[in-house]
Amino acid sequence: MQQVAGRFPEPDQATLFLKEIYQRKQRFMRDQLQKIQEVMNKANHHSGVIGQAFLAYCLTYQLYSAAAFSDAVQHFMQQAKRQQAHQQEHQPEIKPIMLGHQPHWQVKAEIRDPQVYIRIMEEESLCQKT
Repeated sequence: MQQVAGRFPEPDQATLFLKEIYQRKQRFMRDQLQKIQEVMNKANHHSGVIGQAFLAYCLTYQLYSAAAFSDAVQHFMQQAKRQQAHQQEHQPEIKPIMLGHQPHWQVKAEIRDPQVYIRIMEEESLCQKT
């Protein structure tokens, strides 16, 4: 039990969760632990998500079983996929510069004579004095 609890970011909360499962399903505790460990492995492998959000959800709604934990993980992973798909849909498409259109990316900015800027600055200073 401590080995599985140690895989969570907050092992104390995980221990409370696992102890509650033990009180309700003593006979099947080994199976429950294996299922939770299996679900965490899949969740970490596919999305890099740690089980703390899933654990908090189960504790909040008093879902004390490996099946409920598994369902919570699936729910959060599907929600994350939907959000990711939604973000990808609304991102503008970035088009690369085509090599055949070289004049567009080889354009050089006009270089002005410094005297133009000096004249502008002198005119501004004259305006401010009056």
